[in-house]
Amino acid sequence: MTQPTMQPQTGQGQPPAAVRELPGGAGAPGARFGPQARRQEKAKRPRATLTRLAAYLGPHMTVLGIVAALVVVTTALELLGPYLFGRAIDVYIAQRDLNGLRGISLLLLLTYFMAWLSQFGQAYLIVGLAQNVLRSLRRDLFGHLQTLSLAFFDRNPPGEL
Repeated sequence: MTQPTMQPQTGQGQPPAAVRELPGGAGAPGARFGPQARRQEKAKRPRATLTRLAAYLGPHMTVLGIVAALVVVTTALELLGPYLFGRAIDVYIAQRDLNGLRGISLLLLLTYFMAWLSQFGQAYLIVGLAQNVLRSLRRDLFGHLQTLSLAFFDRNPPGEL
């Protein structure tokens, strides 16, 4: 005969007391510890902040235009694939036309390859653009920090800038 074990009782649907005591619960999604536990500050004027950040995209409008065009091309090519599949089934497979099926299969392969190439181009250009914008932003921020007096850094502790 086995003896019943005593389980500490918690409220229905509530975690044990040890977990409830920690802020956010131990391992709870979104739980933050250390310096990240502070409340996040929001921009006082978000529109003005976004306008200032958008100025860094200005020199890259050509790249943004190419990326927008590649998005349209990728979408069109990815929509063409199912259409070609439908044509292959309805026309070539239903009529047992192997030569036509071979041709549309090659066209389908070319379509999906071009869609992949277009999507790769989008990703490549966007990553390059993001790196260039971040480099400009960091360069300007570093330049600004260099103009501040030493007294400013004495008044403001690291991590609070």
